[in-house]
Amino acid sequence: MRFVEINHLEEGMIVGKDIIDLNGNLLLRAGVVLNDFYIEKLKEKNFNGIYIEDEISREIVPSEIIPQQLKFKMTKVFQLVSEGELSKDLCVEEVRKVIIDVVEELIQSDAYLDVVLLKSLDEYLYSHSVNTTLISLLIGIEMGMTKNELYNLGISALLHDIGKKFVRREILNKPGKLTEEEFEEIKLHPVWGYNHAREIGFSLLVCSGIIDHHEKYNGEGYPNRKKGEEISLYGRIISIADVYDALTSTRTYRKAFPPHEAFEYVIGQGGIHFDKEIVNAFVHRVFPYPVGTIVRLSNGMVGIVVKNHRNFPLRPDVKVLKADDAFLDEPYVIELTRCLNITILNSLGNL
Repeated sequence: MRFVEINHLEEGMIVGKDIIDLNGNLLLRAGVVLNDFYIEKLKEKNFNGIYIEDEISREIVPSEIIPQQLKFKMTKVFQLVSEGELSKDLCVEEVRKVIIDVVEELIQSDAYLDVVLLKSLDEYLYSHSVNTTLISLLIGIEMGMTKNELYNLGISALLHDIGKKFVRREILNKPGKLTEEEFEEIKLHPVWGYNHAREIGFSLLVCSGIIDHHEKYNGEGYPNRKKGEEISLYGRIISIADVYDALTSTRTYRKAFPPHEAFEYVIGQGGIHFDKEIVNAFVHRVFPYPVGTIVRLSNGMVGIVVKNHRNFPLRPDVKVLKADDAFLDEPYVIELTRCLNITILNSLGNL
């Protein structure tokens, strides 16, 4: 199967993977043939795109980073904590339990982010919290953290934006540019989140990532303009995961960046906004051209990514499908780790 951006979906395309919201509700089942009604509904929910199944991509199966049921559990726990539906003791216990399950799954499967995460703007806060947690944990695993360190990192990442519950809805959902006064309110959410999490009973270590996730390595972040290693380790990790997931998500004021553009942004900010050592861990666990991505090569050919390589994230194996804008009778695979004179120029929304 292959990923197709939302604005490139066409009637007659076949859904490749079940489309499920974060509460586990099935929106469209794999195998359904798209029509204008379904496409319009997906656009209304502001999905970034979906995976489709066709002849040229039938053997390609993007891997899930964790099972869907575990994602649903993460979402449900975050909702209960955010909405104050659990006692303080139960909050700490339930969050820790689900994060332990996530860490065990990621370690056992030796996971990488090699799939385009399907996202809906309607569920942004929940999906962003879940995705930021997964990316943060992948970075932590790459850095060789102990399980207990990973548990605390995961809890901190899942709750990193909990302070946004205290920000006015009209500011969070504003489609245009924020006023200076509105942005000052937004900048308080790490403080509000820190105070709220401490009040519930989460540790200072966990809360350090919540209050520090918008600090920048060069000291230009907020709320405390911390610099370098004054910023907690969890804050430095979560800041990268937070920005990467935000960039690859559709927002009210812009469309989602392709993964490779967000990947390049993170690399470019190493030593400026982000800790270079942590950026290095990030690039070994997050692939800029996930399996199923359509790409244009420097030789003019167009193909689909079929395999990634951990040590060469910018040089995947690509199944070439088109040359000179015409489909090939016999597609073939180019291994970019061997063909060093060919590079990927960009990803495409569709063939």
